Amino acid sequence: MTTTTTTSKDGKICSKCGFHHGEIISGTACPGCGFVEKAAPKPEATQGYDSAVVRSFSEPVSALGLIKRYFLTLAWATTRPSSFFERLPRNESIFIPLSFALLTHWIGSALQYLWMGVIGTSLDRYFSKVFDFAENIIEIDNPGKGAAFLEMKEKMLSWVMGVGSVISDPFFTILGILFTGFWVFLGARLLVTPGKNGAPSEITFKSAAQIVCYGFAPSILLAIPLVGSPLASLGMTIVTVVGAKTLYRIGWTRASIVGLFPKFLIMTVALSAMALFAAVILKFLAQFF
Repeated sequence: MTTTTTTSKDGKICSKCGFHHGEIISGTACPGCGFVEKAAPKPEATQGYDSAVVRSFSEPVSALGLIKRYFLTLAWATTRPSSFFERLPRNESIFIPLSFALLTHWIGSALQYLWMGVIGTSLDRYFSKVFDFAENIIEIDNPGKGAAFLEMKEKMLSWVMGVGSVISDPFFTILGILFTGFWVFLGARLLVTPGKNGAPSEITFKSAAQIVCYGFAPSILLAIPLVGSPLASLGMTIVTVVGAKTLYRIGWTRASIVGLFPKFLIMTVALSAMALFAAVILKFLAQFF
């Protein structure tokens, strides 16, 4: 039976014999009966933070509550994905992770556009010289075409520098989630045995979508100048693999295959196409030798 130390006006009281002391220090024996008080278990350093996140999921939905929930989810999924997926509500609406992924990737892309705009100002000065030279050549060879070329240059630079990509980002993000989610789901169906070794009793597309959507959490790193893109890509891969391992209760090897199944598929198709193309070229060249 667990005993605890109580407090009176005279100080501490031994929880076993009731002997009054000025102070009972955990780990030392009571002078009256020899009973050793055990220290209360210390809560995990992250317990308070995890509890705050879980509480935020049950708070009344309000503008402030949604903002708080978003940033807590973003920080938790990015820095502690294993704990996040362990306590992720399994019955949440699919629109919650989908909205999270769309918003996070869009914010990252928008911030990336801002710092690219700063860098692009310098690049624009350089490329303007190149385009001006090309415009002069076109004007000489084809009088009247230089203005059309100049308009095309402005549109192209505007798109390349990110305006078009930011606007279309949600559309391509949804397509990426659907594509990746389907192949993660297929990989899980092939490699995970439902109900075995703690795995869920059913492998659903919803669970795959949760893994993929919350795997977008590190895409906020796109906002970091220059190195944001590779950091975001690496972080998204890690969170996705950890999510597959945690939700499906599988080892690192199978989790890596499930999480990276779409990339493996794309690489396989690309390598097969390259091999087929090389075979066609070699067969063509063999006719001349």
